[in-house]
Amino acid sequence: MAILMELVSVIPSNIDKFYDLLLIEKNGKRALSIPVGEYEGQNIALCVDKIKLSRPLTFDLLCNILSIAKIETKSILINKFIDGTFFANICCMSEDKKVFLDARCSDAICIAMKLEIPILVEEKVLDDAGFEIDNSPNFQSENNDDCWTIEELEVLLKEAIDNGEEDIASIIREKIQELKDL
Repeated sequence: MAILMELVSVIPSNIDKFYDLLLIEKNGKRALSIPVGEYEGQNIALCVDKIKLSRPLTFDLLCNILSIAKIETKSILINKFIDGTFFANICCMSEDKKVFLDARCSDAICIAMKLEIPILVEEKVLDDAGFEIDNSPNFQSENNDDCWTIEELEVLLKEAIDNGEEDIASIIREKIQELKDL
């Protein structure tokens, strides 16, 4: 059985060049923490904050190709956890036929955030890699304008500059200034 999850945070990991995604069961207490690469984490963070760049990224290109090909993307399903690696499918409809595209978990989540489609996780994955949380305010969804602290944004800014990603750096600078002006 697949469980509906919500992405509630994207934060730089304690491990250099990684981010941690926190998914929480919609109307439930189970959670899943998924480590992703730096590039994927930054892109997912941009999606969460609904930041649009002046030029399309790889994930934007894939979403555009799916749309032009008239492939309706329905959901993503995190369906396996093997040897510390999460596996996912992007669930689509093409010409009234179900199509499942094998994808890295981070790529699938980025697509889900860009297309605003459901994120589902198989019960077995939650049993194997999930954990329970309390209902404290610390686990509220971060899908709002105040989801990043200035310190977190400064870390993202440094990484964007180090990677030569000036478009992303410019957007992060604006967001930092907005928070400082509050």
